Amino acid sequence: MKRRRILRSVGGGAGIAGTGLTLFRDASSYRHVDTHKSGDEVVRRERVSSDWWEHVQQARHYRDIISEKYLGSEGIRSVGITQGCAEVGDRRQMEISVGVESRRYGNDLPAEIHGISVTKRTVPDRKLMTQCENAGDYPDMPGGVEIHDPEGAATSTCAVKDTNKDEVRMLTADHLFYTGDCKDTSETRVYQDGTVLGDVRKHDLDLDYAFVDLSLNDTYEYQNKVLDSSLDSRVSVDGYVSSNGVCVMMCNDACTNSDCSKEDIRKEGIALGSLTGEYITEIDHQNDSCPTYEGEGIVTTFDIAGGDSGGPMYDYRDDNAYILAINSGATEEQKRQQSCTNDDGEEVKIYPYGGASGPSAYSIYNDTSMKFAY
Repeated sequence: MKRRRILRSVGGGAGIAGTGLTLFRDASSYRHVDTHKSGDEVVRRERVSSDWWEHVQQARHYRDIISEKYLGSEGIRSVGITQGCAEVGDRRQMEISVGVESRRYGNDLPAEIHGISVTKRTVPDRKLMTQCENAGDYPDMPGGVEIHDPEGAATSTCAVKDTNKDEVRMLTADHLFYTGDCKDTSETRVYQDGTVLGDVRKHDLDLDYAFVDLSLNDTYEYQNKVLDSSLDSRVSVDGYVSSNGVCVMMCNDACTNSDCSKEDIRKEGIALGSLTGEYITEIDHQNDSCPTYEGEGIVTTFDIAGGDSGGPMYDYRDDNAYILAINSGATEEQKRQQSCTNDDGEEVKIYPYGGASGPSAYSIYNDTSMKFAY
């Protein structure tokens, strides 16, 4: 039975909402933008100034121009939008951030484009796998637990529903199922704790998503939940964070008077477990042959290690999970080595990287017929 939803609106101002309407003005030149959705249904809005919102659209536009000109050039790995410290309207302004292999690349980048600053940062190579948390047999299988092919283990994101075929499938990262050159991963056999689940039935190399069916298992069931190892409980998935929501939730802790702890964003993976207290820094376009995230990747301040790939990043709100992105890669250099004890009592080395990134949930929803809440 479908749950009755209550639309939550943050901030004052009245407006008229109609079918298909995504934002509107109030009497004080503010807008309400849709930030959290369940399918096409809006479950949360937030009030922002019209000046800031128009600035966000300009930043996206000029990010695309910089991407078209520089992405693909030697040493350029990504182009994204991030948050600066100056203010536009009632919020921080956006900047264009270019990821480079080293500081010697990107010297011909402009300092700004039409008033929007352009900065650069170094990003590491992708590293793939360590298994410390949420391992074991899960016949009622949620997101956030171990999933693997014959080559190694990673993490499931969450269950989703194919509305065209009325089938439930498990979402995870596509790059788990190929090594070296990008390749077609369709019909790759997938397991959970050694038990066969089914095959990859739909996937995308650029957006780095894969959907696993249950065609070879009639005893398991996919749950529309995420196993949060820190809460030791399963959190129901109620939808996803929209592109508007990502812009609203973005933060820059280097700025004076920043309050980046106001959001409760979480990350789950079998290597580092459940992480909290971090925030969104960027919307990114990778220059890898795959994945590229198609200009809609999410960059955060979370750490990530091999094995975490495929796991969910989500906004924990009203005791529900709104999927933000899939753990996929890193944008910062390797940090101090860690260790954990796995289920076999063995000490395992972990090599975390900073700046966890991955394809946005909203881009996956827009590209497929899959629902994050059903």
